[in-house]
Amino acid sequence: MNASVSMLFYSIVSAFSIIYTAYSINKNISLRRKKEDYLIVQLNNKYNFAWLYLILVIIWITMFTKEISSMYNMLKREYLNSIFQLFNPIYIESLSNYFYENDKMIEYYETLHYPNDFMNSLYMIIASVCILILDINKEKVKIALFQDGVLVRDKFYNKDKLLQYEWGGAYENKMFFKGIYCNLVLYMDSIFQSNRELAVRVNYSDKDKIDNILKYTYNLKSKDNDGDK
Repeated sequence: MNASVSMLFYSIVSAFSIIYTAYSINKNISLRRKKEDYLIVQLNNKYNFAWLYLILVIIWITMFTKEISSMYNMLKREYLNSIFQLFNPIYIESLSNYFYENDKMIEYYETLHYPNDFMNSLYMIIASVCILILDINKEKVKIALFQDGVLVRDKFYNKDKLLQYEWGGAYENKMFFKGIYCNLVLYMDSIFQSNRELAVRVNYSDKDKIDNILKYTYNLKSKDNDGDK
């Protein structure tokens, strides 16, 4: 893949990632605003894995920086007027062709894959940042109960589609996200699957509050009327 095609491909993919991220965030915010008058309770969960994506972003930026630094150290004396030329894959490709035509094989092989590697690394940074932003936006509200349904992360489930629910036993997490949690399983009616399950991890202190809403507002039956298993 030559530099021009590579730039076009990664530009399209990057633009799609950015547009999708903006669309998803706007959709999520619009949904919350639209239904804020029907909100019963909004619960935040301590579980947040955004830091994993942040580490991924840092790793890609580090690799990207090292790649540019290595190329700059090789080309700076004779072939670069500005460091910003390293951000032009087409220019580096022309240098690679020049090295090949003049039998400078070391420089040729060093620059041969740089244009594609540069665009790939840049895209991975953009994609990782988009995923990080999406996850932070989704994790603002793990679960919100409205009069007409349930919002889990960025998905809304109408209460008419809910069949019943079930609580898992309480357990304590002593590592990254310390606290006592329990799992809530919502069983939903689905066209493709009669008993679709949606598992949600919630803070144990919110269990009674959620249980009362599911039982008395949504009129759902619990599969375990005794509470904890």
